[in-house]
Amino acid sequence: MRALRWFCMRALLYSCIYAGFVHHIDGARRIALFLVWLGFVVICIGSCSDDAKATIFKTGRAIPQWIKITVDLIAVAALIWFGAVASGVAWFIALIVEESIWLEHKKQSEKTEKI
Repeated sequence: MRALRWFCMRALLYSCIYAGFVHHIDGARRIALFLVWLGFVVICIGSCSDDAKATIFKTGRAIPQWIKITVDLIAVAALIWFGAVASGVAWFIALIVEESIWLEHKKQSEKTEKI
């Protein structure tokens, strides 16, 4: 169910990117850029909160890591290709921050297992 929700939310976002940048629909472009920057802010603020991290770890990943990274990198490339460089960089930074949170969790889990 969580994977389906993730897929639907990404499909909506990528549809807005496509409609906004390929078909020049201003409303779709604005929605897409708003969602990109909202995600950036949420990830960056969430990375500073231990409670937010604990909630993320408790629920786990909705989809495999390689799928998420691949899809995100395609979106970053599309944003940069269409000239939204700042938004593409923000998405890329959010991707790095999110993956570093998961890497930190993985290292802590391995350390706990050794003890």
